Amino acid sequence: MFTSPPDFESPADADGDNVYEVTVSAADGHGEAETLALRVRVTDAANESPPAIESVTLSSTPSIDADGDGRPDTYGRDEHVEVTVTWTADVTWDVSSGASDMRVRLDVGGRTRVAHLVRGGAERGTARSLAFRYRVERGHRDGDGIFPKPARNGNLVHGPGGATLRDALDRNASRAHAGLAPDAGHRVDGFRTPPPPNRAPAFPAEPPGTPATVYVVAENNAAGAPVATIAATDPDGDALTYALDSASDAVFDIDAGGAITVTAANAFDHETTAEYVITVSVHDGRDAAGAADATVDATTRVTVVVADLEEPPAFPANAPTTLTVAENNAAGAPVGRVAATDPDGDALTYALDSASDAVFDIDAGGAITVTAANALDYETTARYAVTVSVHDGKDAAGAADATVDATHRVTVAVTDVAEQTLGVADAAGPEGSTLSFAVGLSAPSPATVTVAYATADGTATAGADYQAASGTLTFAPGEVAKTVAVAALTDTAAEGDETFTLVLSSVSGALLGDREATGTVENVAPPLTASFHGVPAEHDGKKRFRFELRFSENFPGRFNYRVLRDRALQVTNGRVIRAKRAAPGQNQRWLIEIRPTSAADVVVTLPATADCAAPAAVCTDSGRMLANASTARVPGPAALSVADARATEGADEAVAFAVTLSRAAAGVVTVDYATADGTATAGTDYTASRGTLAFAPGERAKTIAVAVLDDAHDEGEETLTLTLSNASGATIADGAATGTIANADPLLNAWLARFGRSAASQTVAAVSGRLALPPGSGSRVTLGGRQLSLSGQAEADGDVPADGAAVLAEADAVWRSRDGTRTEPGTVRSLRGRELLLGTSFHLAADGSGGGRLAGWGRAGAERFRNTDGGLPVEGEVVTGVFGADWERADWLAGVALTYSVGLGEMRPRGQELRFDYDLESEVMAVNPYVRLRLSERLTAWGLAGYGAGTLELTQTPKAGGSGTLPASGQTYETDLGMMLGAAGARGELLAPAATGGLSLALKGDAFWVRSTSEALAVEGLGNLAEAEADASRLRLTLEGSRTFTLAGGGTLTPTVEAGVRHDGGDAETGAGLELGGGLRYEDPSAGVSMDLRARTLVAHAASGYREWGLAGAVRIAPGADGRGFALTLAPAWGADAGSAERLWSVRDAHALVPSRETDPSARLDAEVGYGFVAPTLAGTVRPYAGLALAAGDAETWRVGARWQLTPAAMLGVEGERRGAGGDRARPTRRVMSATPRGGRGRGG
Repeated sequence: MFTSPPDFESPADADGDNVYEVTVSAADGHGEAETLALRVRVTDAANESPPAIESVTLSSTPSIDADGDGRPDTYGRDEHVEVTVTWTADVTWDVSSGASDMRVRLDVGGRTRVAHLVRGGAERGTARSLAFRYRVERGHRDGDGIFPKPARNGNLVHGPGGATLRDALDRNASRAHAGLAPDAGHRVDGFRTPPPPNRAPAFPAEPPGTPATVYVVAENNAAGAPVATIAATDPDGDALTYALDSASDAVFDIDAGGAITVTAANAFDHETTAEYVITVSVHDGRDAAGAADATVDATTRVTVVVADLEEPPAFPANAPTTLTVAENNAAGAPVGRVAATDPDGDALTYALDSASDAVFDIDAGGAITVTAANALDYETTARYAVTVSVHDGKDAAGAADATVDATHRVTVAVTDVAEQTLGVADAAGPEGSTLSFAVGLSAPSPATVTVAYATADGTATAGADYQAASGTLTFAPGEVAKTVAVAALTDTAAEGDETFTLVLSSVSGALLGDREATGTVENVAPPLTASFHGVPAEHDGKKRFRFELRFSENFPGRFNYRVLRDRALQVTNGRVIRAKRAAPGQNQRWLIEIRPTSAADVVVTLPATADCAAPAAVCTDSGRMLANASTARVPGPAALSVADARATEGADEAVAFAVTLSRAAAGVVTVDYATADGTATAGTDYTASRGTLAFAPGERAKTIAVAVLDDAHDEGEETLTLTLSNASGATIADGAATGTIANADPLLNAWLARFGRSAASQTVAAVSGRLALPPGSGSRVTLGGRQLSLSGQAEADGDVPADGAAVLAEADAVWRSRDGTRTEPGTVRSLRGRELLLGTSFHLAADGSGGGRLAGWGRAGAERFRNTDGGLPVEGEVVTGVFGADWERADWLAGVALTYSVGLGEMRPRGQELRFDYDLESEVMAVNPYVRLRLSERLTAWGLAGYGAGTLELTQTPKAGGSGTLPASGQTYETDLGMMLGAAGARGELLAPAATGGLSLALKGDAFWVRSTSEALAVEGLGNLAEAEADASRLRLTLEGSRTFTLAGGGTLTPTVEAGVRHDGGDAETGAGLELGGGLRYEDPSAGVSMDLRARTLVAHAASGYREWGLAGAVRIAPGADGRGFALTLAPAWGADAGSAERLWSVRDAHALVPSRETDPSARLDAEVGYGFVAPTLAGTVRPYAGLALAAGDAETWRVGARWQLTPAAMLGVEGERRGAGGDRARPTRRVMSATPRGGRGRGG
């Protein structure tokens, strides 16, 4: 209301403005009221002019200081120039018609630019002043300043395209203005200006509202309903982003202008939440530097109070006024929904008028349904006027109240439906089938039709003849047919057809026509089946057995027994002997008798009949066929089998034969077994075995273990046979099995590798020794260690093999000529056969035609080896004789060497697992072509290839007491032996001695590879030898040097030194070794004294633990020149042979071929003492002597004899020797020898 009513007609007020105060009051009907005072200014503008432009100003200052005077004075690119136009009165602009914005023309240098109205997105508005903004672009320049510039028609402000600018009286406001003079203080330079520091937005100190921070909103408000506007201000004019705290954000929304609205309709409920405290935050999207940033710049808090209201429910304007329902509908059929709405969301209660309530129901949601089935009939009542009432249980003040709040009238129209009838048809089926009753409607129904059904007994009984059934059928609108399925049961009684009834009731939505139908169960005779009874648990393979065949009924008629006996019954591994009725004249039980035809399982089968016309058909007189197949299996007697087996020869090994039963037997099963030789021999390869196995009832497996006898030689795979016999309680299915003994014993390989390496080493040593002679060497003969000139004078040969005879005493007399004149003194030796062989060599040369030279040569060598590693200690000795012939011309030499090698060895196993000792003997003859090429005066190279064949004998001797089938003397195997050899070497003379002595230095090396093979051998009744193959190789390099010094008095002193490296490969020991050797010899012929000291050592070898060294010396005192007087020879030695490294490789190296873990550091002593005198009646000198040879671990040797020197070239000697036993198998020996070096004969025994 106005505090004082305005008087617009008062003359006093005609030319002036009047101000009126107005008070506005609001009440909610619950005692709550608010008032607001307003001031209304009434302006009499009838005589005023339209608003004119009062002033035009530019923005105060640009943002940068271009001239350095401390004041911004230049606009840069992307900065805005703002022009403010002020009118004499408020003006209203409108660009909603689609026109361009209001514009002001600016002169920014050379061209007129346009500044657009800054209006914040509004299409229309009213203000006293309007701000126009222009953004400086690249290329704009105006050094004299900018100013607003009117258009040609004088208008500074213009709005093309229909934009309007009017005052409150709808008069056009003035747009014309003279513009401004150029202003040098506001210039444009066109360069980008860094943005000024960003200033954060802020909320007003006192937000609008009464009270200041409280706002009121009604409950049950609509979505989007305004609550308040909480706007912040930004000094930079940035666009602001508002946000609410998370709890408030679920209830309220806030837009870009700070306007808070309700999020969802009816979101507020005073009874639940009476007020909300909202935190509003704002940010301008930039930090202080102007970079993008989402940090909140300012927050404020406001309170929103929810006003409590109570409003009654009401029916909406579009609530239905007419509903339609079909007649004959079911109870609860829906009619329609008439629902009211309650602003408070209160629970509503609906009701119908009393007349309608008898026909229809309405629920709490306003849904109207039919009360009872078939309550509606179009022909009786076609339309119902229904009044629906609703209340929320509260009055206006919110107190409990049952007064109706609103009503609504609706007409229910009943539609006429064509009447349908429902009926059921009869059904029939045989026993075991399903009877299907067809239930159908006479025509489709627009509504759902239901009907109940149930079965009732007739002559058929539920549970015996059919399965009782009941339920409800539902026909959907338009559906006209349904089926009720009733199962007919099967019985074995012979009876006629039986019936029961299916009755329909409680139909809804249709008329009931045929309400009953008859179900007929057609009787079916039961199938004819058969089964076997009394089938025995097993048969014995010989005797008949019986069982009973039973049919499911005693079918009438005469059934021929021959059909069963000869055709119908099918028997595997047996035959039907009899098929007999168990009782005369009946067909249900039959006695069947079967005779087995083998020990296998008997299978009896009576197949089902598919055709009564078949010869084996089993049918009744009425044509019923046998419906099932019957099978019986009668196991035969359990069957014994023995399986092949394998074992590897070794200690405590056995061939395990598995004896199994095909199935568990009910009683005890016994069976005899025995072994028999195949390629394996009982007593040698295995232990013969025989006996009886017994299987306890239920036991199915046993094992027979045949012990394997171990030996050391490789026999290959050998076999024996185990045979089962005399089985009791079972049959023998597989009574013979082969046992295989696998063998890979290393004896033959170990022997072949070492024998081959020794023979090859001797061959290479002999050939390399021959090739070491300088070209044009003369003829020479060494006999028993004595080098003889062809003129008859003998000289000592220093190259006697170290393992030949011991150092012998020098002769104490000189050789005398036949005429008794004295000649140069000489020496004699007492020789045994082996010493003579090993100390003998020759080289015969003769010049040939054409400048060539033909030579023949010979040499012998011996090596011993021993291996004590593991359980197979092999030791032996190899002696090789070499004869060669070659042709030499200029710098080359070619020839061939024939070698004959004999090796003897033994193996004495350790431990008790090996029951045999072994002796081995090999011999091989080989052809070895060779060639030498002199590359320079000091360097030669040579090569050798060889091939040989021979025999190998292995004697297997039982240890104490004999063993098995072998006699105590043992068994000898003899087989072929083969050998292939390849070798090459070189010798370089580094330093040649002067003619009268000096230093000699040479470097030499050689390498060889040898393969030895033996053939397989089988000795019937005794055993086998498998074929064997072994390789050996050696690479060696040695440096040798010596020098002879002549001493005062005529004596000489010759020191020697050698150093060698070697590498062994192949199937024997392998690895590298380093050797050092040296010696010192002193001779004084005038005094008859000579002393010799030799030493060598194997410094290192890859075979761990192997060591070898030797030290030997000799002192000789010769008699006078005439051979008379005292003579003494003393030669002690320690360790292995102390000869040179060359000697080690060629002769005594046999020990190193099989290095043992420990070297035998044996000591030896050879001594001889004698005295020479002239016999009174004999020509020449006679010297009797005695000698002793001692060696650690060996037998002592005593020698006694006399030498009669007839002439300087002839000597006769007689010697007796006794050698004691030196080992477990050695025997003492005695022999007498005589020797006649020239022209005589010798004999030893």
